[in-house]
Amino acid sequence: MPAGDAERVSCAGVGILFGHKGSQRRLLALALAGTFVSAGACNDPSSRGAGEGLLDGTGGLGTVGLDDGTGGAQSLGTTGGEEGSEADDAVDSPGPEPTDDGDGESSSGEPPPDCSPAWNTPWIGSPCDSDDDCSYPDGECLHEADGFPCGTCSLPCDTLCRDTEGAPTTYCIDGAHVGLNSAGQCLSQCDTDLLAGDGCRDAYVCNVVERFDGTGTAPVCIPEDFGVMGDFVDEIDHEFLIDHLGGDPVDAFDYDEDVEGLQMYLDDVGVEYFTAFEIVEPNNPDAAAMCGLSVLLPPRDQWEKIGALAMFSDVLRDLVGEPIIMRNWWRPPCYNDAVGGAAEGDHPDADAVDLDFASPQSRGLAQGLLCDMYWAQDIVPPELIAPGSGLDPRLNLSVGLGGVTIHLGLLSEGGRRYWTYASYTEEPGSGDCW
Repeated sequence: MPAGDAERVSCAGVGILFGHKGSQRRLLALALAGTFVSAGACNDPSSRGAGEGLLDGTGGLGTVGLDDGTGGAQSLGTTGGEEGSEADDAVDSPGPEPTDDGDGESSSGEPPPDCSPAWNTPWIGSPCDSDDDCSYPDGECLHEADGFPCGTCSLPCDTLCRDTEGAPTTYCIDGAHVGLNSAGQCLSQCDTDLLAGDGCRDAYVCNVVERFDGTGTAPVCIPEDFGVMGDFVDEIDHEFLIDHLGGDPVDAFDYDEDVEGLQMYLDDVGVEYFTAFEIVEPNNPDAAAMCGLSVLLPPRDQWEKIGALAMFSDVLRDLVGEPIIMRNWWRPPCYNDAVGGAAEGDHPDADAVDLDFASPQSRGLAQGLLCDMYWAQDIVPPELIAPGSGLDPRLNLSVGLGGVTIHLGLLSEGGRRYWTYASYTEEPGSGDCW
């Protein structure tokens, strides 16, 4: 039993993927019987939604045979290690329009928006004063009086909109989202190749908006007075994961660089079940002594990694309802060499921990959650990825599976991969992606 586990209390309740802090940390820990549905966009082939082309759906599995140190081959991995040891749709109404006071500034004190055309060919999303400025069949101008600064060219639609070369991809939204009557209206999607910032004209902002027929969502340029309808993610790092799991991503440099400081850091992050002492205690004390080490404590610039790993492990602990032993977090080079660890593995970079469960059944339950909820699913819906960021919305897991052990790596430098140890057994509910 991990140190301090007897005094720690498991909180009941099930979190959701994008829920409130506290419940978030238990996202789906008790919901394996349910089905996770990705919130990915259903854009038509002519629509260039955020995140398109980021995922190949193959899982990227390697086929290198590995050895766990007992003569048993491991499968479907690119790196290995020794199990049990050291190796390895409501929208706010727009506010009142500022008026120009005649001296080049609005009454709000802000300069008037730049009405310059953003691309050469008048098209959906271009500025306009009248329908004549939208010189394409059935083109219409959404006027400034309707809440569209400098006007914007549009087109009635039911599902799809037309595109043209040299202008942003378009999207059919419900006019009710932008203060118009409820009918299909074509607007431009955000395009950071044509426009700076978030990919929209001056006085417009990039927001995720549902298609008029309800078949998908996409990042679309709408007047900024309508406010943000979706929060974009431009980085998935350990700080993001801590917050995503309901923790508090505090600054590790506010704490002393010792075991006590790490414990205070973990407490303030919100870790419940795992202690600093068990995390930094060498699994092989003799090898640590040979390297002049008594604890395996990395610099504070690595502490966010254990904050995320421990928060994630808390979810598994809630799921199985019994203690999990955590070990093998960071292994410095001397220690890693002494125990026969892989130089290119996760542990020298502090990117993983080894978790020992009380039984193969508990390990299988945790494994099933990893498979069903994280292995091939998007941790962030692709349409919420910031335009132009090129961010892969999946969580880069590395997973090693043994009889009662899971090697758990997050955002692994070695890429998304898994392997099995000789002691591995298939358990009911452990998932079908292994």
